[in-house]
Amino acid sequence: MALRWMAAGMLEADRQFRPIVGHQQPARLAVSIGRDLVVVVPTEDPVNT
Repeated sequence: MALRWMAAGMLEADRQFRPIVGHQQPARLAVSIGRDLVVVVPTEDPVNT
């Protein structure tokens, strides 16, 4: 019965989710997400300066 309740809950939740733009093109989506990430690379060692 617990499995049935879980399945019913998942089906109900599925109705409330919106599709992600670009979900049909995962490589393009990954590139877009990667462009938005900021990578900070320290140029000096702050301990020894």
